[in-house]
Amino acid sequence: MPRFEVADDANLDGSLRAHWNDLRGCDPVYASPYFSPEFYEAAACVTRSARLLIVEDAGKPVALLPFQRKLAGLCGPIGGNLNDIHGLIAGPAFDVPADLVLEQGGLPMLSMRHAAIGTPALGARFGEAHGFHVMDLADGYDAYEARRLPFAKKTFRWLRSRTEMARAQYGSVTHVFADASSTNLEKLITWKRAQYIATGQPSLFDAGWARELVERLHSSRDPNLKGQLSCLYFGDALVAAHFGLRNRDVLHYWFPGYDPAYSAFSPGNLLLQQLAVSAAAEGCKALHLGAGDYHYKHEFADRNFAVTGGVAFARSFMGRTAAAAGLALARMDQVLPERLAGLPARALSRIDRQLAFKAA
Repeated sequence: MPRFEVADDANLDGSLRAHWNDLRGCDPVYASPYFSPEFYEAAACVTRSARLLIVEDAGKPVALLPFQRKLAGLCGPIGGNLNDIHGLIAGPAFDVPADLVLEQGGLPMLSMRHAAIGTPALGARFGEAHGFHVMDLADGYDAYEARRLPFAKKTFRWLRSRTEMARAQYGSVTHVFADASSTNLEKLITWKRAQYIATGQPSLFDAGWARELVERLHSSRDPNLKGQLSCLYFGDALVAAHFGLRNRDVLHYWFPGYDPAYSAFSPGNLLLQQLAVSAAAEGCKALHLGAGDYHYKHEFADRNFAVTGGVAFARSFMGRTAAAAGLALARMDQVLPERLAGLPARALSRIDRQLAFKAA
């Protein structure tokens, strides 16, 4: 019988870290910085709600689930809505039922937005599969563009023309791949806040621990996980910036932003292209664009893998009760008039997003 333990220590010992990294080698999706022990440690340093479920067999960890407690028994991925891909970290032979894993770990409900299909996804319910977009840089940027060009000729032509226009108007177009400036990070956060307000979304930076996590990662120099700020300049003007998660093999596209005054030049897309060029030059094998049905992701990505969102339930009384309530809402959605269809699911999704930053 496997042994289950829930830990809340922000500092992992060397043995657990080694087993964690061994498990990450079981599937390419685990190369994402979000699945690293360092991301768990960084989140656990800034929020009291961080936990790690460890499943052991014969004295050795065989599965790990980093998560965060919210309210009313609801749990979510480590890092809350800052986490763009998540799930159970385990080998292909792991066969403990998902509801038992959650019950033994004391998780009545676990909400997931982008859990990788093909890995043990804990049986998420009431969700839909969607794509997680990737730029494959393993053979270098030139090889990537050569593969992608037949499918996105207009995009690459547009990028060249806008770069030439900006250079003609402002004298130079400069990219700084790794910028340590806290001033430029603050500028990016200001742009992102304005974007959240304009689109009616809750700001990811309103929670103090979320802001602290970003700043902590920005100051890190650990090659296994760091936050990397990249900036694009027209002349002396900062026109776009991006803050991403970086490890040795993957750069995750996390928080992009730009000055709306320069929107005619598509500075965000210009910066994304330069990120790919520089990342490939430094040996990154992939630039993860994440999930989302955005035009630029479809244009730049040359491969993707499937992820799913939903809620997984424990076999405990509380878990079964929550599952029954969720099923009732799903059935309600089917009988509502067309103009009201989807309202229950959207309401729950909004509540989940709000709760993502409440428990710290």
